[in-house]
Amino acid sequence: MLHAFLPGDDGMRKIAVLLAVLLAGLVLPMPAFAMPAYKVTLRVIDHEGNPLDSATVEVFHSGGGKVTSGTTNATGYFVFEVLSNGTYVVVISKSYYIVDKFEVAGADVTKTINLTTGYYKLNASSTPITTSFNLTLTAVPGVVYTDMTTNVTIFLPAGEGVKVAFPKEITKYYVWKYTLDKLKYDYTETTENAVSLTMNANREVTAYYTKTFAITLEYWVVAILVVIILLALFIAWRAGARAAREAIAEYRERTRRFVRRK
Repeated sequence: MLHAFLPGDDGMRKIAVLLAVLLAGLVLPMPAFAMPAYKVTLRVIDHEGNPLDSATVEVFHSGGGKVTSGTTNATGYFVFEVLSNGTYVVVISKSYYIVDKFEVAGADVTKTINLTTGYYKLNASSTPITTSFNLTLTAVPGVVYTDMTTNVTIFLPAGEGVKVAFPKEITKYYVWKYTLDKLKYDYTETTENAVSLTMNANREVTAYYTKTFAITLEYWVVAILVVIILLALFIAWRAGARAAREAIAEYRERTRRFVRRK
């Protein structure tokens, strides 16, 4: 009676077809669906009103990853594509820097960066040594740009918030150590290593460092070194004195021989 509960030929064929479809779905790759790409067109005009050509452009997503990089063409354009919506930071460098941002919201973007209007300068410097520093737009904290060196000018949009952070210590040639003493910006000083500014005017930030000897020795090491130096000087003096005595003795012997011959 068990055969009454088993499927007939048609049922078996249907089950076989279903299994074949399931196996094919597991084995064959799923069709690739192309993600939408949004075209971004940047045009850069310098502070004299001319197209900024041959400038290096770096684009970062708000999450911190670099999206693309390249250079502006002869007319100041840089065109690229992004695959996701969100906020992007663009860093442009030539003899100075430009830092700006743009939004992608489901459509292509065209942005003109014109330094003749709507931008202010931030001069970042340090003394008595140049050093790298970090720059972050307040609105995009996930992007920390680390490839800038002091004694440079950065153009930023009017009203943009920016944070500038300097290293607390710098060691040069394993001998000299520079320790951050203070930051001076506008008419304000702070002992912190970072300042946040709003670009409602041209701004200046200067980091002041104190230079010290980097190699620190324990007192007992210094004492041993002093003893070694004094001992070396004594040995050198003894060697020099002995050489002098030998030279005098040789001179006297030659003099006696000369007198005898006469």
